Amino acid sequence: MMTEVYSWCADQARVSDCVTLDVDSTAITRFGHQQGAEVGYNPRYHGRKSHLPLLAFLTEPNLIVNFWLRPGNSHTANNIEGFLEQTKSHLGARRIDLLRADSGFLSPKVIDWCEKQQADFIIAAKMTQVIQRTIGQVHDWCDVTDGIAISEASYKASSWDKSYRVIFIRQDKDIREQAIGKSLSLFEDDWDFEHYRYSALVTNMKYDAATIWRVYRLRANCENQIKALKEDFGLNSFVMKDYWATEVALTLVMLTANLASLFRRSCLHLRENHRMQYILQHVLVVPSRYLSNKNEEPDRLMLYVKGRKRKWLSELFDPNKIIVQSG
Repeated sequence: MMTEVYSWCADQARVSDCVTLDVDSTAITRFGHQQGAEVGYNPRYHGRKSHLPLLAFLTEPNLIVNFWLRPGNSHTANNIEGFLEQTKSHLGARRIDLLRADSGFLSPKVIDWCEKQQADFIIAAKMTQVIQRTIGQVHDWCDVTDGIAISEASYKASSWDKSYRVIFIRQDKDIREQAIGKSLSLFEDDWDFEHYRYSALVTNMKYDAATIWRVYRLRANCENQIKALKEDFGLNSFVMKDYWATEVALTLVMLTANLASLFRRSCLHLRENHRMQYILQHVLVVPSRYLSNKNEEPDRLMLYVKGRKRKWLSELFDPNKIIVQSG
């Protein structure tokens, strides 16, 4: 059923024939004894039981196109091929043109799947000792903005069939207070490295390094989507004792989030992906009065708003049926 639902949501959002897919996972902490709640990766509550669901997003239309509930001790990329294949079926005839993911998904299985699908990929790499040594041999850094420089190299892990481009991003901690990345533990006493934080991206794309970095940065929106799922739609709250009952409840959470996204796009015509709290306070809750006319004139619904919101609502509704007054 959800295959049809996800496909319907993509059709309603008028998703293009070629899409960019963002894959991520998140830890949902459990404090009881529910099925599937196991001790595993949990960055906030270390040692606590959790579920570790897997999610796939279309960032541009702000849609969820797949969701799997998994035990908390699952590896991030566990059965990722099956997940991607099912996600592809949810998209119908659409082609996955680009896959973006964090370092937990940098595995031969993901790379091989992208190669078979002839899809591009940008996946973050962990700061292993091999990657750190490779960064230590890089000398040609290109500044892209204040405090951020980029370079690249060719790299082949022992489990890969061939070499791929690795884009290195260096951020100066003295210039950028919230520099993203990690310090190089192999060179922690070296003055040439101690002022910087580094990150790395593995890709098969042929664009210049700066463009690849900017394209990957757009993936940050899926983190906002996960936050909205937890705070606005109760992703953290719906849990049953039975594992499959929990998955059904959370799958309905995904459907609700998609319907809310379609509501923003189709009915409210909002350019930004506003949170549900904004929608409730500024759109759904509006002081109003319904006037029933006894003569031949149509009934009127009067909305009491002011400022830019008044202008926006005036353009949104049929002015022949609704009167928007300042107040």
